[in-house]
Formats: sequence, structure tokens, C-alpha cells
Amino acid sequence: MIDWLFAPLSGGPAHTLSPMIAWHARCMVMAWGVIVPVAVLVARYWKIWPGQGWPQELDSKAWWHSHRLGQLFAVAVMSLGAYLAWRSNTLLSSEALKLHSNLGWTLVCRGWAQVLGGTLRGTKGGPGEASERGDRFDMTPRRRLFEWSHKIMGWLALALACITIVLGLDLVNAPRWMMLSLFIWWARSLS
Repeated sequence: MIDWLFAPLSGGPAHTLSPMIAWHARCMVMAWGVIVPVAVLVARYWKIWPGQGWPQELDSKAWWHSHRLGQLFAVAVMSLGAYLAWRSNTLLSSEALKLHSNLGWTLVCRGWAQVLGGTLRGTKGGPGEASERGDRFDMTPRRRLFEWSHKIMGWLALALACITIVLGLDLVNAPRWMMLSLFIWWARSLS
């Protein structure tokens, strides 16, 4: 079993990677395969934190700061990974490598668009905020647009990241344990 897990995906000989490409892969898997899903899970399921004192304390910002800092850290790691891929001057010799590259650059743009969108989101409104009315269910049109686009584009980027990561692991003929670990992590995250 151990031999099977450490064997390359193809079952053939393992590819050797340049250090830049190996670190590119590590950065991108860490950013899109681990950090982004954790930050999304925090935003989805941790709006009420243990010990928060709910319902007396309704608006704990802990989940939001965790989500925001996690996504910013992921974008920084992603940017380093993109830089390493760009600096490696790898020839795009196959259609699969071209597809992986195009999907990857799309994700880089998507990641930075999420950061930019977060700076333009506006406030959610509520008591004490004279500039905007309402609460979570009475948002301004600007905030509604942000909420809708941020979630839709974020989930689409995450799905695209899964495809890009799997394609990348296949391209470098990664050990089977890597793909299996990611599939288990992603399956657990969705359940």
C-alpha cells in the first residue's frame, strides 16, 4: 500500500522538476487547495464563534477577520507561486500545459479581483451607520451586488482551482498520495 501511495500517478517513472516549478506547485496547492477552502469554511460556518455569547452578541467580527486575513494570505502565497511559474520560463510544450497555464493565470486574476472587490464592498448597514440602512437582510444595492458577485465568483474560482490543481498534479506525475489527500480534504470540506 505504501509503495502504491508513493508511486507516480501514471505508475511510470516520476518526473523531475526544477526547484522553481516544485515551489510553484507547493505555493499554488497551499493557496488554492488549503488556505482558500479554510477561509471559505470560516465565512460559511463560523459566523457564531465558540464563547461568543450569542444571541446577546450578534455581530462578532472574528469570522470576518479570519476570512479576510486567510484570503489575503492565500493571495500572497498564490502571487509568489505565479511569480515562480513566470520566472521558470517553462516552455508550454503540450496542450495540457497550456490549459493549466491559462487556467492558472485566470485564477491569479480571479484572486486579485476578489481582493479588489473586498475593498469596494461597502458597509452592511444597520444601527449607527447613517450612510446605509438596514441589516443583513436590508442591504444597499451596492452591498447586494458585492455579496452576490463575491460568493458566486469565489465558488467558481474554487471549482476552477480544483481542476487546475488536478491538471497540474497530473502534468508533473505527482505521487498518488498527493491527489488522494486533496480529494479527501475537499470531500470533507464539502460535507
